[in-house]
Amino acid sequence: NVMNIVPLNYIGEVVSFNTDGWIIVTGVAERFGKRIDNWMSLAETLEYVRALDEALTGKESQILHPSQSRYVKTSKARKDRGGG
Repeated sequence: NVMNIVPLNYIGEVVSFNTDGWIIVTGVAERFGKRIDNWMSLAETLEYVRALDEALTGKESQILHPSQSRYVKTSKARKDRGGG
């Protein structure tokens, strides 16, 4: 719920996290005229997620799409979750 959103000022920009430590990127993306669904489709995003996976597991990554990883969570925007 909205009470679980933690704002952080980072270099003059407010970045929101939930209490589990997940960054809420919707607002950040909107400030730069970007869309999250487009970011998830970029080859660079997959490359980043695979590199993160390999660094954390020490094994060759088998991730084929960022949404398959444990490092990216998506949900439909809802006001009660801090989105929408």
